[in-house]
Amino acid sequence: MTTVTDLVAFAVSTSTSFPAIRYFCIYAALTVTFSFLMVVTYFVAIMTYDVRRIKSGRRDCLPFCLAPPAGEGAPAWEEPIPQTSNRVMEYWAKFLTHPITKVVVICFSLLLLGAGIYGVTKVDETFDRSILAKDDSYLKRFLSAQEKHFELSIEVGIVESGKADYEMDSTQEHIRELTDIVTNNKHYRKQSLSWMNSFPSMPRCIRETLPVQDFCLNSKHSFAFPTFLISVKT
Repeated sequence: MTTVTDLVAFAVSTSTSFPAIRYFCIYAALTVTFSFLMVVTYFVAIMTYDVRRIKSGRRDCLPFCLAPPAGEGAPAWEEPIPQTSNRVMEYWAKFLTHPITKVVVICFSLLLLGAGIYGVTKVDETFDRSILAKDDSYLKRFLSAQEKHFELSIEVGIVESGKADYEMDSTQEHIRELTDIVTNNKHYRKQSLSWMNSFPSMPRCIRETLPVQDFCLNSKHSFAFPTFLISVKT
């Protein structure tokens, strides 16, 4: 069971976007897989030869040397010697099979299950990238400066595919309404930027006439408009 859980964990982790973690998980998943296959196939078959060696009375590292026969009344040398650990495990088994112990173990297991379910509800998808960088590395300093001076969030872009007549007022109004998808969502900030809102005011600033049908040709000037520029506060 542990092999299956480890294999699933490494297999899922191969989908990460970090190359180092992805390569490690791929290597670990392949290693666990082949180790499991070797244990259930090759290693079990090889152990039968060792059992045959023991039964035939041959030495461990010198299989060509035979062990002397056991004395009269003495146990055979291949029989295991009674150990203290065996007695401890025997008493431990009796303790676990006691009815009161069973109830305690079941209650404790249910408590752990409840704690695990509660912990899952507190798991989020945040990830601190700085833990992957060295303390004195450039990436560490960059991430620290970015977090301190630039409050960035996940950007959401809406792309209109297909053909559209941008000269029609209805088309322009529909494009403006697309921003409501983000502004009306409580999980996003009330900030939006639409080229349709900035494009009509851009010709007045540059004092030129830019037809809407030539938007692709004039996109270089359009996206150089101050609305689309990033201002850095010092």
